[in-house]
Amino acid sequence: MRIVMFFSRKVRKGISSINPTMSYVFYVPMWLKTLGLFLLFSPTLSAQISLPASLDTTSRKFTLSLLSSHDIQTSSINNTFSSKLIKGGLINDDLIQSNFDKHKTINHLGREFTNNLAVTIQNPFKKIEKLNSLDLLFEAGYSSIVSGVYSKDLFGLVFKGNQNYIGDTADFSGTNFQYIDFQNIGIGFSHKKTKSSFSINYVNVQNYLLSDFSVATVFFAEDSSQIDLDLNGDLNSTYSQKFNKGSGVSLNFKANIEVPWKDDSKAFFQFQVQNFGFAKVENILRYRIDTTISYSGFNVDNLINLNTNYLENNLWQDTLNIKQDTISSWIMLPAMIQFGKVLNANSTYKLQSFFGIKMYPSLKYTPKIYAGIDYLISKNFHAGLSTSYGGFGNFRVGIYVNYASKKINFGIGTEDLYGLISKKGFGQAVNIRLNYAF
Repeated sequence: MRIVMFFSRKVRKGISSINPTMSYVFYVPMWLKTLGLFLLFSPTLSAQISLPASLDTTSRKFTLSLLSSHDIQTSSINNTFSSKLIKGGLINDDLIQSNFDKHKTINHLGREFTNNLAVTIQNPFKKIEKLNSLDLLFEAGYSSIVSGVYSKDLFGLVFKGNQNYIGDTADFSGTNFQYIDFQNIGIGFSHKKTKSSFSINYVNVQNYLLSDFSVATVFFAEDSSQIDLDLNGDLNSTYSQKFNKGSGVSLNFKANIEVPWKDDSKAFFQFQVQNFGFAKVENILRYRIDTTISYSGFNVDNLINLNTNYLENNLWQDTLNIKQDTISSWIMLPAMIQFGKVLNANSTYKLQSFFGIKMYPSLKYTPKIYAGIDYLISKNFHAGLSTSYGGFGNFRVGIYVNYASKKINFGIGTEDLYGLISKKGFGQAVNIRLNYAF
C-alpha cells in the first residue's frame, strides 16, 4: 500500500523492508519529516529519575550543585521498536502489530533533558541588616523538552499503511507536539536557615516548535478511487541557524517547610517552581491549514505520486490550501511545579520516606505521582526504591544509590529500572547529581 516518506533514507530503507509490496509513496515536506522523526520517536537514550531531594540545613560557606538528567517516556512504543527505527534494523509485521496493539485511542510521549548548575555563597551581605539572613545564589542551566499526543490511527497509517482504513476514516484529531531548547542564567537569594530560594533568570531560546491539529481525518474509499481530507491546525517552527531565536525571563522558586514528624523528629516538605516565565521568539515559520478536500480519479494519483518539481516549488501547499507566513510570538516556557516530602540529610533514622506530585501545566503531561523509601546502609551510603505513575507514560519502578560525606554528595539512579534493562520497556531514565560544600 502506501508509505509516508517521513524519515531519512536509512530509515525509509528499513521501513520499506517491512513490506516490499508497498507501491505508492506520499512525499512529505521537510518540516513534517522533522516533526515526525524528532518528536514522535526521539532517540531512546538514557534519562532522568526523580532522585529524591535531600535537604541539609547545615550552614555552609560555599555550595556547588550539579544535576544532569535525561528522561524519555512513552505510553505505547517499546524500546525495541524505537531503537530499530532510529539505529536501523528490520521492523517486521509482528513488531509493528505488537506495538499497534499496545496503543490506546490517545497516546503520549515525551522527553525531559536538563543540566543545571547552582552556586551558593554564604552571607555576602553582612553589613546590610535586612539581607543578613540571605545567601547569594547563581544559577545556570540547559533544558530540552519534548511533549507529544497522537492517536492510534496516526501510528497505524504511518507503519501499517492505509489497508486497514479502506472504506473507513483514519482519525488523528487532537495531535499535538511541542519542542523547545533553551538556556538560562540568573541570580537570586537563598535563605540561610531554611534553604528556601528565589532567582530571576535570563532565557535564550535556541529552538522552538509547536504543532496542533484540532481536526485531522482521512477517508479512503473502498475501491481506492477517492480520498477525503479534513484538516484544521497549524505548525509553528523556528528555522534559522542562529543560536538565539528568542529571549525571555523566568523565575525559579523553592520553599522548604519544616513539620513535626514521628518520635519528636522533623520532616521537610518542599514546594518548587522551575522555569516559570515567558520568551519572545522571532522569525517563526507558521503553516496554517483549514480545509476539506476530496480527491478522486486522476487527482488521487497526483496526490500519491508528487514529483520533485511539484515539491520544490511548494505547489503542494496550494493543493492542500496551506497558508505560510513568518511571525514573532510570545510563548510560555514549560514551567515545572513539584510538591512533596524530601529527605532530611541530618536524620539518624535508617528508613525515610519521600513522596509527592510533579506537573507541567503547559504541556500534554499527566500529573506524576511518586513515592519511595530511602535506606541508610552505612554512615556515608544510602540507597532507595521509588515508584511513579503519570507523566508521559505509565507505571514505573526506580532505584538509586547515594554517597554523602561532609563535603561531597554524589548520587546516580534510574526512575525506570525495567526500561533501562529491557527492550520491552517504554523509555529510559538516568539522573546524576553532585554536590560539593564546605
